[in-house]
Amino acid sequence: MDNVFAILGSDEALIKKEADLIAKKVAGEHADEFTLDVCETSDSVSAVDALTQAINSIQTPAFMGMTKTVWLKNFPFDQEGTKTSKDALNVNLRLLSGMIEKGIPNDVNLIMSGTGSDSRKSFFKTCKKAASKNMQVLDQPKITDRDWQEKVKRIIQTSAKEKGLKLANDAIEHLMSVFGVNTASIENELEKIFCFCGEKSPITKADIYEICHGDREAEFYAFGSALGARDLNTALLSLKRLFVNGKDESSIAMGVLAQTSNTFRQMLQVKLFMGITRSNAYSIVNTIKSPPAALKERLLATCPDVFKGNPFAMKFKAQDAEKYSGKEIVNAIHLITNAYKKAVSSGCSRQLLLEHIALQIVQK
Repeated sequence: MDNVFAILGSDEALIKKEADLIAKKVAGEHADEFTLDVCETSDSVSAVDALTQAINSIQTPAFMGMTKTVWLKNFPFDQEGTKTSKDALNVNLRLLSGMIEKGIPNDVNLIMSGTGSDSRKSFFKTCKKAASKNMQVLDQPKITDRDWQEKVKRIIQTSAKEKGLKLANDAIEHLMSVFGVNTASIENELEKIFCFCGEKSPITKADIYEICHGDREAEFYAFGSALGARDLNTALLSLKRLFVNGKDESSIAMGVLAQTSNTFRQMLQVKLFMGITRSNAYSIVNTIKSPPAALKERLLATCPDVFKGNPFAMKFKAQDAEKYSGKEIVNAIHLITNAYKKAVSSGCSRQLLLEHIALQIVQK
């Protein structure tokens, strides 16, 4: 269906940006109230009222035979209930689903944008079926995603290109540590860079270092995650970004060691879990969801973190744990503990200390 557009996901900033571009493309740069009807959820307009307005607008013929665009904007899709829910919002949401399935009138373009959509719910499935050509799911990268850095890098590069900014590689690397997974701040920071640097090309890290400050938590996690994956190059790159962009070596070292210790502690519990249940990375999700009744108490006492986390996140931990023997994981925890003591009690270079334990942990 070419006249139905759905921009969904969890990245609020990207969803708003993309929906605005589509609205301008579909309704025109200078659309008026006759050609563009915006039904937006806000502090003064409830989700039910915005949805009702959109449904009524779709059913109302366009003015003077023109084509009009109905935009259900900033809709909270996480409020969708069960298929049998009888509250006004869900009744109207099912009504809109039915209209989409039957076909939106040819003289109407329907744009739907908002966060909180659930791929398991009916409305998402309706959108996927009816608007497959024009549906985008824009999810904010999660710090637990293995490829979060690549995702953020692509977003930075795309946004910079749209603004006519040419960023040097070291500037992009710095901005990745600045934003972490907080993609909502990318637009504002790039605007700041544009105002500060003007037409300078390319823009380097030195140009923006004083105006853009880093998000160390994301890099702390990246280092531990890279070690878990036995990826020395990525681990060392994360360390380099942390120490180049930070000023307090002790604080950085403590944060990195705490996060890395947590990573290997969870890996050890996952390793024990797989040993006790005779499972592996491919079967661990189902085993966590339905553990053997005879072993459940023992598992809860021995591997509590496995049950606290998301089962699918534990699958990645299991894949990492399979790259290490149990003895190697225990040894890594000892190395991290000793490094913590040295970082507190000696005057050694914290970066060299962390690089050394990274090498010791990763090497077989």
